[in-house]
Amino acid sequence: DTLVLTMQNGLGNEEEIGRILTNMKFKNPGERILGGTAFLCSHRDLPGTVYHTAHGWVQLAEFRGAARERTHAIAGLFHSAGIRCEVLDSLAEARWRKLVWNITFNGLGVAVPGGDTSAILGDERLAATARGLMQETIAAARADGGEIEAALIDKMMADTAIMDAYKSSMQIDFENRRPLEVEAILGEPLRRAQRGGIAVPRLEMLYGIVRRADALLRAGEV
Repeated sequence: DTLVLTMQNGLGNEEEIGRILTNMKFKNPGERILGGTAFLCSHRDLPGTVYHTAHGWVQLAEFRGAARERTHAIAGLFHSAGIRCEVLDSLAEARWRKLVWNITFNGLGVAVPGGDTSAILGDERLAATARGLMQETIAAARADGGEIEAALIDKMMADTAIMDAYKSSMQIDFENRRPLEVEAILGEPLRRAQRGGIAVPRLEMLYGIVRRADALLRAGEV
């Protein structure tokens, strides 16, 4: 009767877990899976150490269908640990809403030298590029079943401005020569946008740049 909750970034994680459970001969694997998102500023440095610098709340949703009694029960476990937890009826919406930020600032954090949030927002052209990426992400989300309001862009830009010179997790991984979450955060959203007939030229270019950086990292060439 085990349930599997993944709180990884990006798209495609639940589907991959479903394939794993199928291969393990679990019955009704899709019914066992939930997805979640974590909204917090944190990074790893020393082994076994996580630095939590801002924010700290999570969202949960069923992989298939609306929230159930079990979804709320799991949220209750987070609440009992002092963690704010919101239950949603659409995992697609939750995933895409976070990608509005992650695509933009994780991707640019690798593509732009010294590309922390302050550097991006402090440069007029880069800030405009950030907004353009957010617009493309919202358009892709709507084609994939995630209804997201355009006003989210202004909110995310304002929320990001108070992070000071925050480095995204992907930027930190790049600087520390670790593999990047390029496919989940950039590749799969791009593929879904293309399947939905949505033009996302900024995302397509960013994916090409970051994928190349990741390939060089994995080959030990940077």
